[in-house]
Amino acid sequence: MNDPQAGKGIMMTASLQVKNNRFHIVIELGNGKQKWISTRLPIAGNKRKAEEMLRATLREYEDKAAAQAAQEAANPKSNILVPELVQEWLTIKRREVRANTYTSYEETALNHIIPYFAGIQAATLTTAQIKQYYNAKFAAGLSPDSLTRHRTILRGMLDYAIETLDLFSVNV
Repeated sequence: MNDPQAGKGIMMTASLQVKNNRFHIVIELGNGKQKWISTRLPIAGNKRKAEEMLRATLREYEDKAAAQAAQEAANPKSNILVPELVQEWLTIKRREVRANTYTSYEETALNHIIPYFAGIQAATLTTAQIKQYYNAKFAAGLSPDSLTRHRTILRGMLDYAIETLDLFSVNV
């Protein structure tokens, strides 16, 4: 059974699949990812109940997506790119740290962080992307001390996004 989501921007579909003689709900999240959820219902005599669970689960996911879309629409900064967020954070840090520290942060941001994360929306930034960044910089020969400065900037930027812009619920 497929139920496309109508009018909410992201196309979600759901279907029932059988795995290990049990029904599973598979939700296509519309971004190329799937979410498998076990109904724990055996196949025999439970198709109607599984279909009801499918509809309820799809509605739940659609409601979550709609709430997230409404939150993004209410927050004009939700589409801010990582480089723009870094620049905002640097502007604030300029008043809070010594000139030498600020210069170090600015050079690190301009030479490494901003080019690497160009075009990536801050709200979609993942822990995996940040780990890939650290690994790439380490492989390029940066010392652990240098990477600590990179981490300070990224963590500060993400904390700023949480506290001020309400982009994330937690720091990735």
